[in-house]
Amino acid sequence: FACIVATYATNLGSLIEVVNKFGSFFYGSLLGVFVLAIAVKRANARGAFFGLMFGVASVWVASNFTNIEFLWFNVVGCLVTVIAGYLISLTVPNEPTANTENAAPAA
Repeated sequence: FACIVATYATNLGSLIEVVNKFGSFFYGSLLGVFVLAIAVKRANARGAFFGLMFGVASVWVASNFTNIEFLWFNVVGCLVTVIAGYLISLTVPNEPTANTENAAPAA
């Protein structure tokens, strides 16, 4: 098995490039979730989750169907995640939070 993987890995390029290409599928989208949570007051969990899914999907599309260099995948994932998460948060109502005014204080 190791020989098969090693034979396949010789066609991928340098190790740093391979690791960055793989990580770029998630790093930019994850950054987009944090930006969405910090910068957008209206953002909710559903918007963040589906924004993350759209971000990862957009990076996959960019990597397979465009000539964009892999270093830009983080930017693409972040922007798509923030925009999609914001738009989804606007259309999906927030779930009501529990009323904690009369709750007993924690010990």
